[in-house]
Amino acid sequence: MGHFPWPMSNKQLQDRFSSENISIEELADMWIQLDQNEATKEEIIKLRETSNSNELENRLRQRIKFGTAG
Repeated sequence: MGHFPWPMSNKQLQDRFSSENISIEELADMWIQLDQNEATKEEIIKLRETSNSNELENRLRQRIKFGTAG
């Protein structure tokens, strides 16, 4: 697993996660290091181990979209 400098400021995290230049493998490594939910962490680990780059891209690189309820 890769390593990234910690602690990072909010600005550094935003820049790092929103960068198109970061590889999906590094993004997955960062997620695994930060995720405190064992279920979602295991899902990302399995996708990384099986080299499922398409699903990792869909889960980790897409921006969250919010809508209005009702």
